[in-house]
Amino acid sequence: MNQKLKTIIYICSFALFIALAVLYYNYAAFQNAPKPAPAQTPSLEEAAGQESRNIAPDFTVLDVSGNEVTLSSKFGKPIVLNFWASWCPPCKAEFPHFQTAYDSFNDEIEFIMVDLVDGQRETIQKANAFIAENNYTMPVYFDTKGEAGYIYRISSIPMTYFIDKNGNITDVYQGQIPQKTLMQKIDDLLKK
Repeated sequence: MNQKLKTIIYICSFALFIALAVLYYNYAAFQNAPKPAPAQTPSLEEAAGQESRNIAPDFTVLDVSGNEVTLSSKFGKPIVLNFWASWCPPCKAEFPHFQTAYDSFNDEIEFIMVDLVDGQRETIQKANAFIAENNYTMPVYFDTKGEAGYIYRISSIPMTYFIDKNGNITDVYQGQIPQKTLMQKIDDLLKK
């Protein structure tokens, strides 16, 4: 076998090794992510049998001071619930839209920006650094136990839920939301 062919085989083998290592790392991180016991909180299907067919399932997250906050404690005003992480490019790209909306509607709407903390790829420190670096003032909450992400079956981010003042989910937007769409959905939410 000539030297050129050996080099190509070594490079391909190394690339395959790296690809497998990345896949294993992502799989292991997903498997080791904290998952709450399903009996502790209702799933979307269980919540559907409650008062309203679209009631937003409750969860508990931490605020920036480390205090526990439940979603249901925010019922009474419409809610914009966003799931994000500081490593996520689409999440970072849509954050200015949420800041603009927050500046315009924070008296009328609760903004709940839930950072999906896994302790590895995303930490409270990384999220706080991102928020401080960009001077965002929206309320940020930390899902350190994976409860909110689990209950809402978050498989990709960003994900935004729109919840009326009675706690009913009225709309969901998956992916990076354009500013015009965000403002329209907020207007629709305020009319309910």
